[in-house]
Amino acid sequence: ICGLKMAHYLQEYGLKTIILEGSRVGDGASSRNQGSVNHGGGASYAECIKRYGRPQARAVWALGLANQRLICAQLEQYAIACDYEVSGYTFLARRDMPNWAATLADYQHEVALLTEDGFAVEFLDEQAALQVSGNPLFAGGYSYLTDAQFHSGKYVVGLAQGVARRPTVTVYE
Repeated sequence: ICGLKMAHYLQEYGLKTIILEGSRVGDGASSRNQGSVNHGGGASYAECIKRYGRPQARAVWALGLANQRLICAQLEQYAIACDYEVSGYTFLARRDMPNWAATLADYQHEVALLTEDGFAVEFLDEQAALQVSGNPLFAGGYSYLTDAQFHSGKYVVGLAQGVARRPTVTVYE
């Protein structure tokens, strides 16, 4: 995916690009990844605020949303049929885990911070967590409402086909 994305942007500047794939496009890890488009960072929003300050945390989350828009534009540009669906990304607190009540309180705090900064999130109470999971062990949680899922194998093959149609890009398998 990284090489294909780089070729996509280099061709916009008229640079010739050759992509050398070690086997077949879609045979490697890129086609077997999680298939999620999430706009959060590796740490929680509250942790990012604590470490780097609120403006930096907000910028990182906004960058994730910008990247999501770029992916959607490429899906449209290359007509990639990869089952892209905005279905959210959910975090749930299980009652059988240590400190689950503290985790749930952290999730409530996370939702408050993200909502204040304009990000589309929703706190899930016990009933909503049950609806999402079908499991009564979950006490609650929260969802990023704009995050999406897709079929990563279809995505990487579609991206390769689209990029390879560009006049300055050659893909060798």
